[in-house]
Amino acid sequence: MDYLTSLRTLPSIEDTADAVLASALMPVVRDLATRSGQVIELRTCSLAPYPVEEKVVRVGEVAGEGMLAKGEVRMILRGAAHRYNFVLEAIFARLALDSGYSGITMQGRIHWDEGQAVVEVVTQAARYNTWEWTREFRA
Repeated sequence: MDYLTSLRTLPSIEDTADAVLASALMPVVRDLATRSGQVIELRTCSLAPYPVEEKVVRVGEVAGEGMLAKGEVRMILRGAAHRYNFVLEAIFARLALDSGYSGITMQGRIHWDEGQAVVEVVTQAARYNTWEWTREFRA
């Protein structure tokens, strides 16, 4: 592959952020929606050095009128081209769980192999009764 061809095939930062969220975080959010019996409205964004515009998605299904849970995810990507490290925090409000579960923190890596995202979660920790962002995620 020549240099110009490789430049054309670099994934966008938006695709990279979307792949991390889809592969690393969304299984956790789908599980929370199922366990709580709620729809979770999730706001996601990526912060500097690779900021990505906020997106809003809804996860889960509820029969009847259920209380909407809200979540916010902030992610930081570091690296370039086909390889990045990521760290993210998610905070959830109004989850119908009695455990005090308030969010999650994850760290991992993503690389692109022949146009396909390969996401590896290295660490994952649940948060309980913690509603503040850690220092690097404060806006």
